[in-house]
Amino acid sequence: MSQPPPTATGAAALLLTDRLGRALNITQGRGSQILTAPQPYGWVEIGGRVLLEGAERQPGLS
Repeated sequence: MSQPPPTATGAAALLLTDRLGRALNITQGRGSQILTAPQPYGWVEIGGRVLLEGAERQPGLS
């Protein structure tokens, strides 16, 4: 079963995005994705996705 990436991965993604000055798309394991993008004034935008699988999947979601 997929699990969210550890918080250390997100923290490292923020620092690496700032250092490189470009967007990153990090895939970790099966179904976990971290997306980052540099923003003005030294800010970094971060978001992500996780794959929901198994019995807990909600009807109508794909």
